[in-house]
Amino acid sequence: MSEPTATAIKQIVDDDVDDQLDREIRDLLSTCFVKPGDEVFRERRYFTEMPSRRWLLRSDGRLVAHVAAHERTIEGGMRMLGIAEVCVLPTHRGRGLARALLATVHEWGIGAGFDFATLFGRREIYVSSGYQTCPAGVMVRDGGSESVFRPAGDLLIHRLGVLNWPKRVVDLRGPVF
Repeated sequence: MSEPTATAIKQIVDDDVDDQLDREIRDLLSTCFVKPGDEVFRERRYFTEMPSRRWLLRSDGRLVAHVAAHERTIEGGMRMLGIAEVCVLPTHRGRGLARALLATVHEWGIGAGFDFATLFGRREIYVSSGYQTCPAGVMVRDGGSESVFRPAGDLLIHRLGVLNWPKRVVDLRGPVF
């Protein structure tokens, strides 16, 4: 597969996912996420809440890479894209596909007026896409209605606009994505 272009990457509003694409997404997520607790993807195409948008990349008609995004407005009116379910088929890894998908998501986010893209992941994996460690922890709802604290190292941020991320704990106003 040659280097992906933005035109090869397809954006879709999650409400437009049909039954066939739902199966393809669940198959990809189930293949890529195999740790205990990830079996949720056999039954549904999201981890804790349905994202608003997805970016997909196909090779020879097969879905090989995926990124989901949740749109949230958080403290102070900051607009945030919560990046989730970043995955690439094992046979297609090491080709920059996740980085290309994230670049396309970031470009879209800038055009749509988002201030930040955020994700829960390992910094060493996402630093090449511009992500840095959050300067303080965040509050999220982990499976219940009560907010819980997640330390600074859990959340990664990528600035899309002119605002700076606050240097204090921020409430993400929802579950982990």
